[in-house]
Amino acid sequence: MPNLVPHLAHRRHIATVGGAPSSHQPDWIAISTAGDLWPLDSDQVEKQIDVYASDRRFERVSSGPLYLFRRVQP
Repeated sequence: MPNLVPHLAHRRHIATVGGAPSSHQPDWIAISTAGDLWPLDSDQVEKQIDVYASDRRFERVSSGPLYLFRRVQP
């Protein structure tokens, strides 16, 4: 989410919802239910959280209001 980018440590590859599509598979997903949710609304944010929570490729590291998911290494 674009509102979270200023709070992240410098990364070589950062993709945001509504930004240019990335060809890289993310190692981390950060989704917040607080603050400016643009370009999503609260229902879309909840749906994205559910999608990553049920995706076996990711494990939940933190739950609300910042949801953090880490890609599980094979």
